[in-house]
Amino acid sequence: MTDWPDLLARTYEVVRTPVALLDERLFDRATPCADWTVGEVFEHLVGAIDMFGAAAGAPPAAGGTGSPLERYDAAVRRNLDAWAAFTDHGATIRLPFGEFPSELVVAMNQLDSLVHGWDLCAALGLPTTMPDDLAERGLQTAGITVPRSRGYAFGPEVATDRSDTTSRLVAFTGRDPAAWTGAIWVAGSLITVKPTAGDGAVASAVEIWEREGSGPPKHVHAEHDEIWYVLQGQFRFALGDDEFIASAGDVVVGPRGVPHTFCARTADARMLDIHSPGGFERFFVHAGTPAMAMVPPEPAQVSPPMQLRATIEEFGASVVGPPLS
Repeated sequence: MTDWPDLLARTYEVVRTPVALLDERLFDRATPCADWTVGEVFEHLVGAIDMFGAAAGAPPAAGGTGSPLERYDAAVRRNLDAWAAFTDHGATIRLPFGEFPSELVVAMNQLDSLVHGWDLCAALGLPTTMPDDLAERGLQTAGITVPRSRGYAFGPEVATDRSDTTSRLVAFTGRDPAAWTGAIWVAGSLITVKPTAGDGAVASAVEIWEREGSGPPKHVHAEHDEIWYVLQGQFRFALGDDEFIASAGDVVVGPRGVPHTFCARTADARMLDIHSPGGFERFFVHAGTPAMAMVPPEPAQVSPPMQLRATIEEFGASVVGPPLS
């Protein structure tokens, strides 16, 4: 069991990414677990972390108060402290559904957290690929535990032609990796939230593939500076009183307080969109829906303008004009 505390800690750090974006307004969203909403997956996740922690000797959990992230972090601390102090590696541990060797219990703990973290990423439209070594450990555990639990804890294995370890893991546990793209549709944009190494409070980034002729209404940020790096194609920008074309390789800087917008001029228009400080990726999660395909949405699938306006204003920006025509 010598490497399990590190594997658990890293698993919990991966799962923390979608949990950090949760609030109760997202709890009714559908998830890859057909019978569970986002809120129900989250409650199971925290409850299972506490169940496994208690089995390893953690004290009883206090009442479930606080934000989702606060509740998650508290459960993780209790769990990791218990497993770090656990020394009887040859013990048999009693769980509510049976008795198991301690090595298998900690492995089930990691599998449960990783797979349900994937469920939350998928439901929020976040990238769903997990680190290979974590997914490989989960797949090894699933091979032992999942077959005996099909029909109540896990659905039938889903056929997949994907070879990456994460896809193989979630397919084996009854989820369809092809049905969840790990991206978001917002208005005319395909949004991919980019993982942040380091302090995500300093800056955060998304990749935007904009449908040709589409773009957001003119708006202004009160608290965020914005930087765009054009990856492909061309965009027309309005920044303050200026309008100009930005092409692949160009960088555009939008200081907070300066009204701006953009419009895709080509069908392949993509760019990296960076906000500083970080946190504005929450707007895309709340305003959009999980993308059904890795292309920009068609006009019939775009978000209602009034819904977008209300959501962007909630996250510190104000709409001050129409989109570029």
